[in-house]
Amino acid sequence: MNYNLNPPQGQLIIVEGDDSCFTNVWLCQSAEQLTPTETWESLNKPKIYYANGYLNIENYKGDIEVYGLDCSKILKNTINMNSKIKLPSKGIYFVKTKDQTYKIITN
Repeated sequence: MNYNLNPPQGQLIIVEGDDSCFTNVWLCQSAEQLTPTETWESLNKPKIYYANGYLNIENYKGDIEVYGLDCSKILKNTINMNSKIKLPSKGIYFVKTKDQTYKIITN
């Protein structure tokens, strides 16, 4: 078996040792689905959510705008990485950043 090739779909090659000496090699059945790993980009994406009466904004630097369900602008603010903003009442809000819009439902 050539261990430099990728194994067939659904199989995994486990190798112990280094380039000079492979001490153990197994060809195993792997899981049906791969578990995604978090990338640096996903860890640094803005996180915008509602909790305890506040709109929480994490990992974001720039302007945001908050709109009500009737499309009226409630506020415009500049965020420097992390911020908590008290929302006026329960309802549905749209939070617009420079490149994405989030829908927030408060209860």
